[in-house]
Amino acid sequence: MEHLGGLGLIPQVLGSGTLIPPAVAREFGAGLLPAWMEVRPLQQPIGARILQPALGAGESEAIALALEVKADLILLDDKAARRLALTLGLPLLGTLGLLLKAKDLGLIKEIRPKLIALRSLPFHIGPRLFEAVLRDAGE
Repeated sequence: MEHLGGLGLIPQVLGSGTLIPPAVAREFGAGLLPAWMEVRPLQQPIGARILQPALGAGESEAIALALEVKADLILLDDKAARRLALTLGLPLLGTLGLLLKAKDLGLIKEIRPKLIALRSLPFHIGPRLFEAVLRDAGE
């Protein structure tokens, strides 16, 4: 998301006060966190159901934190993490959903350029999903 300049869309779409676990903060690097992100350490150990080989530390901690604070929403794109979050009943949004919400709010004019940019990254968007997002965006 940050590669698209879209990271700033998060507080505009969802409001400020986004919580992230320490593993996600480490992925950003020291001193690179936006002011609207708050690093929140986990209060409980990560449960066995969340510690899965298919998940990275960031995804595991994000899911555990979302459960711990009873989050209104969790932002995830990783397929295995999304599947687990849905199984655990967490309300979920990904990059594509965030872009659709941003367009609905008038924060971006077009989604197509963002989707094309995402395809150049290690971010998989299948042809059907690509077309479905454009259709939902009215493009």
